[in-house]
Amino acid sequence: MRSQGEMSRLPFRGRTAKRKLNTFERQRADFKKFLENILSWRPDYIVPVAKKGCKLLKASSDLTPIDPSLVRYRLYFELNRPPIGDRRIAVVDDATQFTSTLLEYRRYFENLGAAVRTFSFVGHEGLFDGTREKYDEHAEICKFFPGPVYQEYIIQQSYFLLEHGSQYDLDHLVFRAQLPPQELSSFLSPLAMKGDLLHIEDYFTRTKASRFSLDDVEFFNNVPFLAHPSISTGPIRKIKFVYNEEKQTLFFSPLVFPTWEFNRGEFDGDLFLGVPFELPFKPLRWVDKRDRSGLLRTYYNIWYTFTASLAKAFLESVRISGHPLQCAQLERGDLDATLGVESTSRFISAVAKFLEDPETNDFVSPRVPSGPSHFRKRFTRFADVVDHLKNTYERNRRRRKSWIGYHYNLPYEDLFSAFDDKTLLSENLDYYCDLGAIVPETDIQDGRILRACRTGEVLPDYDWMRTRVLIPLVIEQWSRQTKAKSRCIGATALNKLLANFVFDYPSEIHHELHCLIGVPYTYGTLVRVYHHLRAPSKPSIYKTEAISPYYEWDPHAHRFSTVDGRRQDMLRELAEVFEEQQEVPYSEILTYFRLLSRVSQFFGKVDVLNLLALCRN
Repeated sequence: MRSQGEMSRLPFRGRTAKRKLNTFERQRADFKKFLENILSWRPDYIVPVAKKGCKLLKASSDLTPIDPSLVRYRLYFELNRPPIGDRRIAVVDDATQFTSTLLEYRRYFENLGAAVRTFSFVGHEGLFDGTREKYDEHAEICKFFPGPVYQEYIIQQSYFLLEHGSQYDLDHLVFRAQLPPQELSSFLSPLAMKGDLLHIEDYFTRTKASRFSLDDVEFFNNVPFLAHPSISTGPIRKIKFVYNEEKQTLFFSPLVFPTWEFNRGEFDGDLFLGVPFELPFKPLRWVDKRDRSGLLRTYYNIWYTFTASLAKAFLESVRISGHPLQCAQLERGDLDATLGVESTSRFISAVAKFLEDPETNDFVSPRVPSGPSHFRKRFTRFADVVDHLKNTYERNRRRRKSWIGYHYNLPYEDLFSAFDDKTLLSENLDYYCDLGAIVPETDIQDGRILRACRTGEVLPDYDWMRTRVLIPLVIEQWSRQTKAKSRCIGATALNKLLANFVFDYPSEIHHELHCLIGVPYTYGTLVRVYHHLRAPSKPSIYKTEAISPYYEWDPHAHRFSTVDGRRQDMLRELAEVFEEQQEVPYSEILTYFRLLSRVSQFFGKVDVLNLLALCRN
């Protein structure tokens, strides 16, 4: 027997049947053939595009194993500059809307003399029918999806990667330590005294791992053996954790992103003279500020020094608190694809000796305040950050009239100076970076190398966009079935139609479909809207101004109606987010609400809809 809680999470129509595959799961089976086609070319290197592509390759090892020595990130070539004039390079993207990034990668490697082929598993349908410009004319795309299906696919792919432990922290150092479940609580308790201990909520993922972070740690302010006026610690000092109870393993990533003002002063090999472990890149005797590769190698040496030092400061702190982590080891993870196999082995060995060294370092000097930020915007909600990143990118891209080679990156220093609630900001960065909606990058801006972020392809409010048009769609279907002269519906009828919908298509299962939730009420379920970004206060459907511009509430007539002057906008937006090939086809949604409307009309009472919801609950 299922518990009542388990039953409430299953769609009514599928409780006796196996859950049907979602859009991503249906397509994933063909990823094997896609990879085999790439490998048949016998490339010397496989270079994944961005971070989603990297993780998808790893998470697909059950379909077609790929020799890890083949996989290299573009950063590897920028940092190490290996000769590739006679090599075959396969550039692989998980999904592409314009092929602009594929063209960037193609140009980069072809300019170095390599033979290049570009591949993408999924592409926007406009690239196939010619309604969108295909910037990389030679890109080989396996599947084409309409816009709504494309977006649903990449969102579901992100959840798949999260559920399989594949976060997008490719450029973080990840450490592993054994921790029995019975010791987890005693390990976490003293951490709350050393910073802000935050649980990273898994809104829709079904992973067996729990995620949390320790923000604004008090045991790390600087690196005593790497002090230079051009280097500042940056606004983030935190430890990010993933605990897998089944494997009794704790993974932790020290996050600190120094800013290096390379135009400030001169640099030579003495910059790293005091660092007590071997760095991945041999320090340059002199840094040419026009040499991008040399600048990046120097910065990554700085960054690795800060990150390893934060790891040691953390381990020292937990040891003092009486709960040491035994045998914390640095994972190879993505280091091989960034540094190379030999450099990674040397670096892991050097960091292990540094962490095991019993000598205690003083990382707790007074914090040096960061310089004034010239960024003048203010953010109170993370939704404001998402909107700013997206709108600024779109506005600047239109001016450039091209997608090629342009990203709008907002430095973390500016972002943290502009956001009032630093804890809320850090929490949202964790969640949406893992989801792929926000993409962190190392960026070069105005004589500085620093950490910044931009928007990703995943729309973090796709379910919100669909909810905006779903409610007026229900109103229209009701009025058509009841042959009403105006597009309107009584308050009780709308609430009961949506209450049944929430029961049959619960948001925790169909989380890309809508963000409607049911709240227990005296006479059945009261429907509200919840979205982490757009509607955190959970407004009821009566708060139309907070939900959608396409329907309104008349308290005098006690009914809802669609807004006549916005109908064309509503229909256009409807076409952008609903499609027949999605997990829940558009025709199924229409049929569903038509059926419920006819049932109510047949009995001549709205109460029958309430009975349907109550009895099945």
